[in-house]
Amino acid sequence: MKTIVISLALLCLSTSGLVVAEPYADKVKITDSTTPMGQMIIKGSNVPDRTAVNIPPYPGAVILQTADAGAMQLNGKDALPYIKMLTADDMDKVVAWYKDKLSSYYYQKQGFAGMFIHIFWKEKGDYQMFDVEARMLNENVGISDGAIHKDDYPQSKTVIEISYAGK
Repeated sequence: MKTIVISLALLCLSTSGLVVAEPYADKVKITDSTTPMGQMIIKGSNVPDRTAVNIPPYPGAVILQTADAGAMQLNGKDALPYIKMLTADDMDKVVAWYKDKLSSYYYQKQGFAGMFIHIFWKEKGDYQMFDVEARMLNENVGISDGAIHKDDYPQSKTVIEISYAGK
């Protein structure tokens, strides 16, 4: 009897036009070692549908944080939606993957005091180091060292930050 009910329910869903959206990526799993701040950030993050984001997720990366469009404002302008992801892969591997996937984007490597960030901009511009406004108002992917997030994701080697306009 249970099998018949489940089968009928699945048949109704499949013929109703209801499509279950695929998440952009999985969230970081909260563990006993996750910091209280990390728990709050992870729990408060809404994972967008994969189809809503026009930038591909790095394979196996997990979401630490998201922000919806307009969650922040800069000089009266709404910030783009934002996703912060973590991966156990080395930064060079992640950069190479995005160079392949975002070949039409403008690539820039910025450094200061031995720290580097690799940024892929959808549109070329005169972007300066630590230009928060440019990062929040223009589509881009930033890739940097993930060691700062080891308390919340011990495998973290690389951070991937995505600001996107959507599809």
